[in-house]
Amino acid sequence: MSTALYRLGRWCATHARRVLVLWLVVLVGAGALAATISQPLGNGFTIPGADFEKVRQQLGEEIPEAAGGFGTVVLSSDTAFTPAQRAAVEDVFAAWGEVPNVSRVINPFEAQDQLDRAVGLAQALVGTVSAAVRGKDAEVRLAVVALLAGGHLLLEDLPGTGKTLLAKSLATAIGGRFGRVQCTPDLLPTDITGTSVYSPVDGSWTFRAGPLFANVVLVDEVNRASPRTQAALLEPMEEHQVTVDGTTHRLPAPFFCIATQNPYGQIGTFPLPESQLDRFALVVSMGLPDRDAEREILTGRGGTDVFASLRPVADPTAVAAAVAAVRHVHGAPAVVEYVLDLAAATRTHPELTVGVSPRATVGLLHAARAHAVVSGRAHLTPDDVQAVAGPSFAHRVAVGGVVDTGAARRVIADVVARTPVPRAPVTPG
Repeated sequence: MSTALYRLGRWCATHARRVLVLWLVVLVGAGALAATISQPLGNGFTIPGADFEKVRQQLGEEIPEAAGGFGTVVLSSDTAFTPAQRAAVEDVFAAWGEVPNVSRVINPFEAQDQLDRAVGLAQALVGTVSAAVRGKDAEVRLAVVALLAGGHLLLEDLPGTGKTLLAKSLATAIGGRFGRVQCTPDLLPTDITGTSVYSPVDGSWTFRAGPLFANVVLVDEVNRASPRTQAALLEPMEEHQVTVDGTTHRLPAPFFCIATQNPYGQIGTFPLPESQLDRFALVVSMGLPDRDAEREILTGRGGTDVFASLRPVADPTAVAAAVAAVRHVHGAPAVVEYVLDLAAATRTHPELTVGVSPRATVGLLHAARAHAVVSGRAHLTPDDVQAVAGPSFAHRVAVGGVVDTGAARRVIADVVARTPVPRAPVTPG
């Protein structure tokens, strides 16, 4: 082989002009071939079914600003749109929906109406739940953010800090059904998902739904359940369905899981695996109420006394519509880049042995959109991203090789402080 290469090199050196002409012919031929190809050449490739392809597809669904083939039309007027102008614009959008290869067209007026209703609903939920859960306004807001983001909430703290009250108050406020699972080491998966019951009368099997079939489900002390039972929560939390005896049963919409866990290290606890933790949109520590809030609880102006008088301010259908509307919150490219910068910073921070995944990045942006709605806006700002960065990332990174949400919050706060905030306009133009 070496001898052949030597002879080839020697021949090229002695026939330099011929070699140069030959390379020119090859380049011209390659250019002519490229010109005949209908699609432009690129250096990218895809592997259907691969994990990163699934992530890229999810990015396209959750972050259309970062996906290909996405167009934005900006409509402006010196005055409010008249009914005739609105009708004309809606006709144009309807016509675009009939264009070949156009997968979806979002009517801006319908999207804005949905967002306006979502903003009103979010503020009503926060006000209602805060009336019962005194002194925890920030935690209540984050719970509503997780709900509207279409995710789930993990509450970390010792018993008696209001975790159960928060879950029950939120279920009451949305007018939905409340389910509760008290986790113990001997809890079986069928105890939460449901099971098929045999009828000796006619020899039939009937599915008996478990407590997961509710709009708001409190999974109390989730880390006391065995790993097998914890795994039974993966499908419901990700796909909003359970499969029992080969039959799939859809869960009601919305389906919102609030799990509580005691601090790690307590006797009889099983640390949640990374796949389980990743199902939660946010992780929040309730903490103890301040003195004034605790006084209100003692005097009957908060806590269970107020909970008894709570009334629904919405219904599950309206909440499901609000969850869908959150996806229409405008995210300027500068804010999207800011989210990407924060994610990249977690992967290079010296105190983090494991940074966030692309799925976590998607989760952060979607939670920020929900935070914008809770804050009364239909567009993202860097403040929305900063407000949910800690709760969104803390359970998805590793500090010193372990998942320590307390230490992770401190590191994420450092990441946010060190990452430059975009100065470009972030409001819709």
